[in-house]
Parts: sequence; structure tokens; C-alpha cells
Amino acid sequence: MTTHVFIVDKNTFPVHLEFLFAGTGASDKEEHASLCADISRLRPGDPVVFYLLGVGFFGVFRVADRPDYIFQDNGDYLFDQLRKKLIYRAFVEPARVYQLGVSEWQALDLLPLYAREVIWSLIYRKLRANRGCTPITLEESDRLVGMLKEWNNGNTIVLAEGETVKYNASTLSLEGPATPSVYKGPRVWKPDYELKVTRAILSSPIRACESWLEGYITGNYGRNDEVRAITGTNLIWLGNQVRCGVGMQTIDVLSICEDARQNRVHRVIELKDEPAEPDVCRQLSRYVEWCSCYLKDAINANIVPVVVGASPRVKWKTNASIVQHGQRMASAFDELDAKCIAQPVQYFEFDIADGRLSFSHKRGSGNAPLLSLQ
Repeated sequence: MTTHVFIVDKNTFPVHLEFLFAGTGASDKEEHASLCADISRLRPGDPVVFYLLGVGFFGVFRVADRPDYIFQDNGDYLFDQLRKKLIYRAFVEPARVYQLGVSEWQALDLLPLYAREVIWSLIYRKLRANRGCTPITLEESDRLVGMLKEWNNGNTIVLAEGETVKYNASTLSLEGPATPSVYKGPRVWKPDYELKVTRAILSSPIRACESWLEGYITGNYGRNDEVRAITGTNLIWLGNQVRCGVGMQTIDVLSICEDARQNRVHRVIELKDEPAEPDVCRQLSRYVEWCSCYLKDAINANIVPVVVGASPRVKWKTNASIVQHGQRMASAFDELDAKCIAQPVQYFEFDIADGRLSFSHKRGSGNAPLLSLQ
């Protein structure tokens, strides 16, 4: 399960706790493709940690297991209390909630002995100063939750089912139990990613649809066979816009799968809203190297580079141009494979078939087998 860190402030945090939801927004915008892709990543049961600006990290909560757990709001409900327009929201509930939070200094600025123990995902987010809903890796989650547990001597706030906690601004701590308020706002969730992507593909000239394509992946992983072929099966973690360096490079989608023996497979997924070009292999090389250096147990035998790009028919109409594109890509992929820094490249194309978005697997097997880990 992916742990999601939501950024809150002194106005929004008490409201989130009282009404048991988390949310993101972008100024006065009614729609935001990237934030919509972020919230679509959430699944029931996923851990949630709140980062209170200027104070620290509080948790642990979890995404509520209910049919309408994520939804869209026009930003009006609770606006007076929030003082911020949050258009994408998700219901949460207490899991193991600790009274004291972990300060930003403890979590991010107090450097550990080993570089691998730094919570880089949050360091990078802080440097970029955006993304209200950030995924952190499995090991980063263990470290952050471990800090909360240690700082509170392992003691959590005892809550009965249906109860919540309150934030005490004087003591900078959580208190409970408390009775939550009933959420009475509108709840609509109809982000038709497929329609938005197809409209972009069919437009002339082509308009950017990469963020909507990203949302299609995050919204459908584990639920759609075509997306499952891209992200892999038996997922234990998935993140989008995964920061992988101070140069602010981001992996569009990163998934981690496990086989029956708990061996991990890391799928590094690069999305393109136009036909992929050979220079995508340079991006993949950087991402693979970062995974090998940073992610636990990630080695060349269990990292799978994946490219998802628009069908060349989107850009070129002649068969000769399409064939030439295929030859260029095949040569580039073969060159990357020859470096043996990862499993062979998987390549998918998306297109419109009968007015619907469809994906075709052009290169590689649906689930690249693990090589020997010895």
C-alpha cells in the first residue's frame, strides 16, 4: 500500500480532522489534471499522514473503505473554515494515531547516518514547493511512521470506531477521542479520463494530454486489464510524479510488484502524449540508475523500464513514416537493452479504436520474468 502525505495548514488541519477527509486544490481552478491524477492514486486502506506546515507530520490515518471514498467538490463546502478551495477530496479515518507529531527538522533536516535513510520524496517536494498529495516509498513510510512511534513511546490515542481526534494549537498535539461532524457536502466523482485523453488525441493540432493519461493509469491500476499489463500484477506500491533527484526529474508512474516468494519487480513507467522518440531511453537510463541507488532491493534483474506513447498514426499519416518511427524506436530500445542495466524495455501505444481509448503491447512480455537475483 502507498502512503500519501497531505499538506495542511492551521486553518485546514482542524477541519480535516473534524470531518475526516483530506483534500487538494490549485488556487481558484475548477479542474486540475495533475492533482486529479494524484487523488486517483488513493485506494481504500492506504496510510495517510498529514504534514502541518511549520509544525510537522501527524498520523497515522487511512483512506476510508467506502464506495465514494474519493470525490470532487466545487470548493464551496466548508470554504469559510478552510479558507482554501479544495476541489479533490478523499474520506479518511484514524488508524494508529499518535498524540505528538514529528517535526520537519526531525524528519527531514536531521540527517541520518546513511543517505538511503533520508526521506528524499519529501525533501524533493519541499524543494519544489508543490503537490499537495505526495506518495512516499515503502521504506520512507516505515521510517516516518517509526519516528512517530518512537517519539510517542509507542503509545497511540485510544479511539473507538467512528471517533476522531482534534488538534490543540497550544500544545501542538492531537487529542481524543472526539466526535466527528457529519460531512454533508456534494460528492461527485466523474473524472472521465478516457474522454479527456481521446479528445486531446483527436484534436488538431494535438494538445497535451499526458496528465490525463497519468490519471487514467492511477485511476485504473488494479481495475483494468490493459492498465494492469502496464503497471504489473500483485502491486504492493504505486506512485506518480515520483521525484528522483534534486534536478527535479520525475518518474511519471513507478510501481512495485511482488511475486509469490516476495521478490520485488520495479516498473519505471514513462508516459508520452505524442509518439515516443529515441531520447526517451536517456530518461529511462537515469530513472533506472536512481532506482538501483535508492530503492531497496532494486537491481538490474528486477527493474523493468516501460514506455507508453501515442500511436504514430496520431502524428504521421503515411505508412512509410510510421515504419521509420518503428525502426528508430526498435534500435533505441535494443541499444538500451544491450547495456544490461535493467530488464528489456516494455513498449505500449495508445490510440482510439471505435471511439474508445485502447492500448496495444508492442514490445516485451506482459510481465517480464525475474532473472536470477544471485
